[in-house]
Amino acid sequence: MPHQVEKQEQTILHPYFEDALKKIVYDAVRTVFEHVQHRPERKQAPAFFGIEICEEETGLAKSTIYRNTSKNLMPHYRRDGKLVFKRDEIYAWMTENRVETAAKLSSRMDEQLLKRRGRK
Repeated sequence: MPHQVEKQEQTILHPYFEDALKKIVYDAVRTVFEHVQHRPERKQAPAFFGIEICEEETGLAKSTIYRNTSKNLMPHYRRDGKLVFKRDEIYAWMTENRVETAAKLSSRMDEQLLKRRGRK
């Protein structure tokens, strides 16, 4: 039985609707470009900051930050009963537990295996 090719129906828009659709798309793209061009640059956090900025910088909820500081799991200071964070310490804390990629782990394991075999 010969292979059957399905016909694809092609919808042709009325010129009025085609022009309207082009205008909608053009306006949407222009709006997006204007938004991107006028977007304010993200300012770097100050050297020391409170919990609100810590939330923004880490992406953690206030409750998580309070829990982590009460258990001394993240670097912090207390000044007049308020939590204070040092930008460099928070950034270092956020990046201290880097997870190896599978390729890097495999390479490291291969090296260790070769070293062990060389000792015997």
